[in-house]
Amino acid sequence: MPAARPASLALAALALLVALAAGLPAAASAASPHRTRITLCGGTHRVRPREIVLACADANWGVGHLRWHRWGTSRAHARGIAFVNTCTPNCAAGTIVRYRVRVVARGLVRGRNGARYTRLRMVAFRRPPAHMPRSATFRVTRHGPALTTP
Repeated sequence: MPAARPASLALAALALLVALAAGLPAAASAASPHRTRITLCGGTHRVRPREIVLACADANWGVGHLRWHRWGTSRAHARGIAFVNTCTPNCAAGTIVRYRVRVVARGLVRGRNGARYTRLRMVAFRRPPAHMPRSATFRVTRHGPALTTP
């Protein structure tokens, strides 16, 4: 009976491999950072966006040059450069002012088509331009970011 033992061990090992392989794709895709998105203005979705417009109506406020860390986790962190139109004397004649910020994407919701972030917070490293808040929180809707707290 010594020959039966290696055969049963091989069969058990094969069954274990099949069971593991069957569970891996579902687990890997649910947490995959390549399928985790954030909704931008106009309802477009991006993975690790380099720029996010925060004022969807006129694009006078946003953040660019984003470098993301921990994307796909419950809190993704980025550093970037915020840009805002001073709108002085009016928005058409205003100038664009830039300042360094930290951005946190959170509120990860998982679904059939991957995961998406539902909240966004931006904090200035130093004092922002005079008419801008030091930090701002956004709800990310199906249409894009919407300011919730100045």
